[in-house]
Amino acid sequence: MPPAKTGKTLTPAQIELIKRWVGQGAQWQEHWSFVPPVRPAVPKVRNSKWCRNEIDRFILARLEAEGLKPSAEADKATILRRVTFD
Repeated sequence: MPPAKTGKTLTPAQIELIKRWVGQGAQWQEHWSFVPPVRPAVPKVRNSKWCRNEIDRFILARLEAEGLKPSAEADKATILRRVTFD
């Protein structure tokens, strides 16, 4: 560390900092990019008829936790207007 092919080395201050970090109980964890993703559990919701897919369940669970209800579905003209403004 750093890789030998770079020709760089750690300064004594950097080495001391790492020693202090380890001495304070640094926890080693595998780098996030090497950890395979895990699919989260789909939350239970009160109004499951509103949900069309699993993502909807996450959204509805948050709305219910905040004490909110989803808005009514917009009509086609409104959706078209929103798309054209984007």
